[in-house]
Amino acid sequence: MKRKTSLLSLFLLVFPIFAAAQEPGYPQVDTLVLRRDSLDTARGVIRSIPDTIYFTYSADAIFTKKVSLEEEMTFSPIRIVDTPIAPMVHLADPVERLARARSCRLSYHFEEALSAIQQALMWADDAQAAEIEAEYSLILNAMSLSDNCQTPVAVMKKQFSLKDFYLYFPFADRSFRNTPNVFDSGDGLIPTYAPKNCKTVYFSAPDDGGTRDIYMSEDRDSCWSAPVLINESMVTIGNEIAPVLSPDGKTLYFASDALYGMGGYDLYKCQWDEETRSWGEPVNLGFPFSSPADDYMIMESEDGKYILFASNRECHGSENVYIYVIQHEADPATKSVTDPGELLALSLLEPSAEQAQIDNTVIGTWNGEQNSGTLYMEVFAKTEELRGTIDQLSEDIGKLEGRLASEEDELIRESIAKAIDAKKEEKQKAEKALEDLSSEFGNLEDLLSNASSLNTSIVSDQADTEIVGAGEAYVFKKNRMGTALKVKVQPWKQDSRSQFKITPVGHFGPDGSLPKEGFYYQIFFLESKRRVYSEDLGGLNPVYERQTKRLQYQYYAGVFSCYQDALHALNEVRRRGFPDAVIAAYSGASPISVEEALELEAAAPQED
Repeated sequence: MKRKTSLLSLFLLVFPIFAAAQEPGYPQVDTLVLRRDSLDTARGVIRSIPDTIYFTYSADAIFTKKVSLEEEMTFSPIRIVDTPIAPMVHLADPVERLARARSCRLSYHFEEALSAIQQALMWADDAQAAEIEAEYSLILNAMSLSDNCQTPVAVMKKQFSLKDFYLYFPFADRSFRNTPNVFDSGDGLIPTYAPKNCKTVYFSAPDDGGTRDIYMSEDRDSCWSAPVLINESMVTIGNEIAPVLSPDGKTLYFASDALYGMGGYDLYKCQWDEETRSWGEPVNLGFPFSSPADDYMIMESEDGKYILFASNRECHGSENVYIYVIQHEADPATKSVTDPGELLALSLLEPSAEQAQIDNTVIGTWNGEQNSGTLYMEVFAKTEELRGTIDQLSEDIGKLEGRLASEEDELIRESIAKAIDAKKEEKQKAEKALEDLSSEFGNLEDLLSNASSLNTSIVSDQADTEIVGAGEAYVFKKNRMGTALKVKVQPWKQDSRSQFKITPVGHFGPDGSLPKEGFYYQIFFLESKRRVYSEDLGGLNPVYERQTKRLQYQYYAGVFSCYQDALHALNEVRRRGFPDAVIAAYSGASPISVEEALELEAAAPQED
């Protein structure tokens, strides 16, 4: 009886692991093999068993026939061996489970993705936990967004190169400006959109850490205002790109890879609030506009009938995207979709054969008269480009020569001198190319204005234009890039009354140094049950400690006299390891809402 009890205990010990091996997708296990020297380690330690149990798949069955539980005790369910057996890969390997979860999410098998990521999280170590938890959040977001799927009517879709797909959107011609320019000093996926005579520019640019945020600048006659961040909700540790205003100016569309979404870049919008004179919280546009793939840019057509957006969800590789044209619905119906096949079909947005031809005026009549002007317009555009390049290089050379005159360090002077020589050489090449064009075609302006057989207004619109989709439901016309931006932009400078900086080690502000009256902003970045030390502050300076009624310690960074100063600092604080940091506002020692502080700030006299 004692032998039977011992066998029963050992059988019950290993049975859960044996049963787990019968999970669908794994081969049937015939014999359970355990090393003799592992028995003592395994006995009573359930979590250690997967490290000591091995499986064989060609051995005889454990039980030769079906018998009662009491009779089973006469059999030995475990074959004990003395020779080493190579272990098989752990069934719950977190790296493999994470990869499977990601693969399932990208193929819209969200339930399977959830199961795999839960297994990965169970067995992950501390080093793996952060990446697994991030994937977990994406899967939960995807499941939530698929509960409210839209079913838009697709009109057209075409594949374009990632490097210039934005030129096929129906924006104004020559409105995209190459980077770097005065607004964007980085090398972005999508250049700055700044159409001619615009008074407000929304653009994406890198911060000091290299991640992109959305800024706004206004034309103030002689100078553009210092670019300002949109709002706190759109300052993330990731990237926000491709801002596009709706035709009525009340909706701002953009893409982000850090806000609530399904993975990659998702598409969002925020609404203009006339009462507060600010942009509201960003809202994910939902599936199928957003997807687990990268969704880059979205816009409304000028007449408000259609929506166009770009995505690489159907592309193999990273060099292309599709542009989708769908009918615009003001209040679309939604439904819950859980079937992976249905989600995939919905994401492909196959055009409906029943859609009528869109009245697209970009084609026109391409007759011989118009084609005769194409060459001249090409040369004219090249001339304009070269003149812009020469002007910009002349301006750059002037600035460098000014620096050279005031610089005392000999090594720096040598570097500046080399840069001036390089700019001058580049300018000479541009001047030579312009001279060659002039000698071959003469004065382009005179040529175009005096050519009686040339309809210059039509040629200007149609020459050098690529047409895609002629005769189909929608026609894409490729726009041309605009010239370099030649405007003055005020630099952003922190208000002299604001206090915030980054130092090698964080520092606490002196007691009693917070303003006793008047409003101010701070950044709440940490709450702890214990007091923290300077090395825990991520270099933030100054930092202030407050204790709550529940004896929790709260930590606030900086003292800011204006909201934009706090926004710029918030970007840095989140990047320093505090992604949940938020802006708080105070009036003296009393907390107030940020909205109240903004009203007080708007009413306060402005300093020059």
